[in-house]
Amino acid sequence: TEVAKELSELKALRQETEKEIDTLKEKMRQAEISEQPGEDTPLQKLVEILPFGFIAAALTAQIRFVTREWEYARKSYAGSQFTFGELILYRLDHYLSTEPFFKTLLLANAAFLIILIGASLLVLSGQGDFGNELWVAWTLVADAGTESDATGPLERAIDLTISVGGLMVFALLVGFVTESVVEQVEDFKKGRSRVLEKDHTVMLGFSDKSLSIIEQIALARIGQEGRTIVVLAEKPKDVLENTLNAALNDKDRGFQLFGTEVIFRTGDPA
Repeated sequence: TEVAKELSELKALRQETEKEIDTLKEKMRQAEISEQPGEDTPLQKLVEILPFGFIAAALTAQIRFVTREWEYARKSYAGSQFTFGELILYRLDHYLSTEPFFKTLLLANAAFLIILIGASLLVLSGQGDFGNELWVAWTLVADAGTESDATGPLERAIDLTISVGGLMVFALLVGFVTESVVEQVEDFKKGRSRVLEKDHTVMLGFSDKSLSIIEQIALARIGQEGRTIVVLAEKPKDVLENTLNAALNDKDRGFQLFGTEVIFRTGDPA
């Protein structure tokens, strides 16, 4: 009787164990089904296609630009003695002088070509698909330390070349930004920017008597609104400002502005 009872318990335990195993198998099957990738949504497909559309549009625009420049050079400079390099430098100088955004377009085009060529070389070396290698090439251009993850010698050489190209683009970008800032500061020094004052006094020209006139106007307008005086003269702005500051610092002369602000601009007062 005891043996039969134990066999019955073992049989029941076996049945429960088999049920638990079946339950676990069903859960594992459901988990595998949920992990399987579903169909891409239209937005995902658009995101995948968008880079290739951009590349096609950019390459088409570049081919049109080169073709147009070639036709222009063939018609305009026929019979002239110059090398191909001189022609390129001449046209670059023309666009840099006439097109305000040409520097930005030039840098963007250089970065685009480096990324495109670098991704193509990585694909040809057997690294992966073109879409992923575009991203790898971009990270190499943006971060020169990414090539430390490369393994084979060919991959390292390609990654190093892309990184050097990215460093050159970054150096040109810094140079262009510095040049733009310097030019803007020089324009401010020349005194040719707009004056945004209201109810101010305008003085045309500047002579030896101008400081005395400025002092008298400042004295007459004490406590009034519009106490700004704008001077437009042919002399450089920094020369006019130095003259005013020298008069203010001359204690023997006793020149005062009584809180009036004087703004100088360079131009033809006629």
